[in-house]
Amino acid sequence: MFFSVIIPIYNVARYIERGFGALLAQDYSDFEVILVDDGSTDSSAAICDRLAAEHGFVSVIHKRNEGSGPARNAGIQAAKGDYILFFDIDDLLVSGAFTRLHEELANNAVDVLVFGYEEVNPVLKLRNEYRFHSLDCRSNEDIRANYTEHLSGLRLNNGFVWNKAYRREFIRTNEIKFEPLRIQQDEVFNLAVYPKAQSLRAIPDILYTYFVYDNGNTRSRFIPERLDIYRRVRDAFLTLYADWNLRDRSLFEYIHQRFFNSLVTNINFNVFHPDNTASDDIRHESELLEIMRSADVRRTIDVLRHSDYVASLHTGYFRAIDAQSAASYIRVMQRDRLKNKLKNVARKILHR
Repeated sequence: MFFSVIIPIYNVARYIERGFGALLAQDYSDFEVILVDDGSTDSSAAICDRLAAEHGFVSVIHKRNEGSGPARNAGIQAAKGDYILFFDIDDLLVSGAFTRLHEELANNAVDVLVFGYEEVNPVLKLRNEYRFHSLDCRSNEDIRANYTEHLSGLRLNNGFVWNKAYRREFIRTNEIKFEPLRIQQDEVFNLAVYPKAQSLRAIPDILYTYFVYDNGNTRSRFIPERLDIYRRVRDAFLTLYADWNLRDRSLFEYIHQRFFNSLVTNINFNVFHPDNTASDDIRHESELLEIMRSADVRRTIDVLRHSDYVASLHTGYFRAIDAQSAASYIRVMQRDRLKNKLKNVARKILHR
């Protein structure tokens, strides 16, 4: 068997038929599908069981809810294919994707294959294509040499696992697993993959369609450990940077720019979330000041203060955090929320 397609499933009943249909429509048949029901409470589990009964290449794992990372780990353990593909059921595979991937991997066996994708926002009717430069790395040193320019995210967002094929034995031998993070586990996984991989190819072909939905996105959920997760992602980047002895200042600043943007997301969508038990203004400000004064945040501000990235950061938020002023930050945030509401209304009107 050539491909094992691992699909975490959690309360996505409305998407399963469409996503599975994209697999059935492929013109290549040497693959298995592993549906990992992560403790769904809607009809997802029953749909998965029905699909397994109807199709011999489909199997189902039922487990308690732990998140998509542990669900994918369960799929990795059960996989039998030469290569593992991760697929999110609310997305789509392009017609002929398996044939193209098989053609590439059968002729050029590698630990990791990276391919392009299309990002679609169905509400705003926006579509963007992300194509990678062709790469053929045959050593870890070669991967290291190409990492900053082609794989790090400086040019294209490349933190996902669904736009890559991973050689199963490579993942198993190196005991690479997803960490139990509620968000951004893909990126931490890949940052563990790159320093161990001995071969990697990238192709420009767009083989996956990634849908961005306005409702239920990760920013809108209250996640108590959100800032800890963002710190874990930053630390995974910095570990790779140190272990590979990289000396690229733009990458170093990019890592801190990513962390700064995550800080703003954490404050705006978590600290002030209705589900945050620190519900009154005094406790909000106290939590905000604690974040602003933490040593790692001060280091990030110092790195970015004179960097090329500072112009791309939100000036109001940067100045408020630099000055450690909760009141200034809150004023900027309130103005931003009003502007964004008006902007979203205008976008929806324009894209009707």
